[in-house]
Amino acid sequence: MVHPGFNWGDFFSFRYMITPIIIRVIYIVAVVLITLSALLALLQGGAGGILSGVLIFLFGNLFLRIYLELVMLFFGMNDALRSIERQRR
Repeated sequence: MVHPGFNWGDFFSFRYMITPIIIRVIYIVAVVLITLSALLALLQGGAGGILSGVLIFLFGNLFLRIYLELVMLFFGMNDALRSIERQRR
């Protein structure tokens, strides 16, 4: 089902961005994968396994979130510029 405000002309002229939707899906999948790898490191046991599991979980998810927020920032800037452009017309 296509969104009610969706317009194929906007899609083909790149005024409608699909990347923010894809980034949200990538985020969910990546968080699951990072968490699973951290759990696997924890299950390996020993001090190294516990430490690496905790570090993978904390820093992996943190760096992923920061990186994807920076990417989304560009799309937010694009939306703000389009809004300013619409107000000037």
